[in-house]
Amino acid sequence: MTTTAHRPILHDEQELNLIFTIHYQRKLSKNLTLQFKNRQYQLQGYRNGYRLRGAMVTLCESHDEQVTLLHKGKILNYRILAQREQPAPVVDEKSLSQAVAQAIKKQQSRPKHKPAPDHPWRRFVIQPSTPQNINQPL
Repeated sequence: MTTTAHRPILHDEQELNLIFTIHYQRKLSKNLTLQFKNRQYQLQGYRNGYRLRGAMVTLCESHDEQVTLLHKGKILNYRILAQREQPAPVVDEKSLSQAVAQAIKKQQSRPKHKPAPDHPWRRFVIQPSTPQNINQPL
């Protein structure tokens, strides 16, 4: 009877893949962004993000340049920002009303668009509905 002296694998495939990556430490900005190799990464799906602002994040780069972001061992969702794209600001409850007021002011300052007289929307005629007797059998 032969027995093996090897211990069973305690990690799943995803954890093993992360073990064999190069790890870098980055600090998140107020907008939940970080930079790595001339690219800007912004976290997605974190409403307020208070606890993540200024947090240290582990960036794991695999041999095929696939990037995974970790915070306290949990994988974070992110998107890569375009070269000239500005990061979306994270708005908290205190400044939310101010941000909404600015958005409304910006919308109201735009000129209202009025279609031309020959626009197809103006050709549409709504025919008045004729009242039908509800008690009549069909």
